[in-house]
Amino acid sequence: MKRKMKEWIWRYLPQEVAGLTFGMIGALVTQYYLANPVAVAFIATWSESFGFYLYGLTREVRVYLRVHPRGKFRVIFFKSVRDLALEFGVAGVLDDLTIRPFFIYLMPKVIGNFPIGVFAGMMCANVIFYSFSIIGYELKKKHLKR
Repeated sequence: MKRKMKEWIWRYLPQEVAGLTFGMIGALVTQYYLANPVAVAFIATWSESFGFYLYGLTREVRVYLRVHPRGKFRVIFFKSVRDLALEFGVAGVLDDLTIRPFFIYLMPKVIGNFPIGVFAGMMCANVIFYSFSIIGYELKKKHLKR
C-alpha cells in the first residue's frame, strides 16, 4: 500500500498544484470583481478544473509520444483524452457540478477568511474527488495498454 500511495502522490501532486493555482486565481479574481459567493464557487471550481485537466492532458500526451514517437498526434491526443475521461470522468462530473462548488462556497463562511476558506474547500472536495479518481486510475492501468 505504501508503494501505491507514493505512486498516487507522484501522479497527482503536480496536477493538483496546477489546478490549485488556477483555482485560487479564479477565486480571487472573481471575488475582487463580483464579490458573489456562488459565482466564486463555480468559477474557482472551473478554473481549478481547467488547470488540473490541462496539466493531465499534457502529461498523457507526453507519455504517449514517448511510447509511440512516430504516432499520429491526432490519435495520441484522442487516446489521451479517453484516458483522462476513464480516470476522472465520474469523479470530475460529480466534483465540478456539486461537491467542489459546495465546499468552496461553504468553507470561507465557516473559516471567516476568504483565501484560506477557498483553499480548505478545495482540500475537502479533494478527499471525495481522489477517492473516485484513484479507483478510475487503477482500473485504467489494469485494462488499458499504451
